[in-house]
Amino acid sequence: MKDTPLIISTFLDDDGRVSGIRSGSVIEQAKALGLATAELTIQPLSAGWDAEPPGTFKSGAGPIFALAEAKRLLSSGMDLVVVRGKEKLRTTYTSEERARLMDVFPGTPLPQAYTELAQEFMNLHGISEDLFKELARALEANCRKTAIERGLEVPEVGKNDRFITRLFRLADCANPVCDFEGEVLLATPDAARRLGMAGPQLAAVAISEIPDGPKNIPVLAKYEHLKSVWERVAKTKEISKLFGDPGAIALEVYTCFPVVPLAYLWAAGWAQTPAEMLEFLKHHPITLSGGMNFARAPWNNPALRGVILAARAVENGAMLGLVHGNGGLGGRQGICVLEA
Repeated sequence: MKDTPLIISTFLDDDGRVSGIRSGSVIEQAKALGLATAELTIQPLSAGWDAEPPGTFKSGAGPIFALAEAKRLLSSGMDLVVVRGKEKLRTTYTSEERARLMDVFPGTPLPQAYTELAQEFMNLHGISEDLFKELARALEANCRKTAIERGLEVPEVGKNDRFITRLFRLADCANPVCDFEGEVLLATPDAARRLGMAGPQLAAVAISEIPDGPKNIPVLAKYEHLKSVWERVAKTKEISKLFGDPGAIALEVYTCFPVVPLAYLWAAGWAQTPAEMLEFLKHHPITLSGGMNFARAPWNNPALRGVILAARAVENGAMLGLVHGNGGLGGRQGICVLEA
């Protein structure tokens, strides 16, 4: 694909696990060549929930929305775009401050809102409470295996089994106690050539936003907007043949609560029934990171970490990388696809 943007460098400081090279030196080289550059920023927790000035992105889908904007900029005359996120959740905030700032829907704690969303999803798909909990444990086991393979420290099985709502255990929820910094530098093919650099292609990116919040749960739980995003990505003809084989894909699904990855499997058509979901989870890693409990969850940045890991997986031989972002209570959805 002649004009498809390339990811020419990545940097990751994932709670002290540092890899890659910061984009600054490449950007300076680009400026010396007269290339036009732009910066997009993933907002930190301290920015709040409502304000989203131009060039900044929030929510768990924010990094995918930023990639969509980067693609637009690169097709409109920009040569390079860097997407940056920095979130020092462990060292900047007390637990009380984190809890206060993460109160996205005043009056309804996020775990309770997701419990109501999960119940509606269960009703739509004929999933009993016991079966949902079995699926949640299968998701935990899936992520745990990847986390161990990444060398992460993981608690022993059963340690976080305490239920915090009727449906969710601590093990099912995102763990925000981490420090994170990440960068993805994208370039046009011509700019990459002039810089003597190469990297995976941003082969496809699609986003969607519908009204969010607890009052919209009946519509959110249908996940038709996620299915629409998937269909827009999947019909990219150069890559569509790979979607029949999830094993060929370096996959990072958003895992803040079990209902989200289960909805993704349904929307993608990879697992339509609970039995198919359980079977899928036995055989296919759904994350590259180890999930947002074991790998921890830097607020708006987990999908940015996923993009970095997916880019590196493609560079190391994966046929395709796919990253899913979920924002708020699911009102924002985004998927990007990377290929060599």
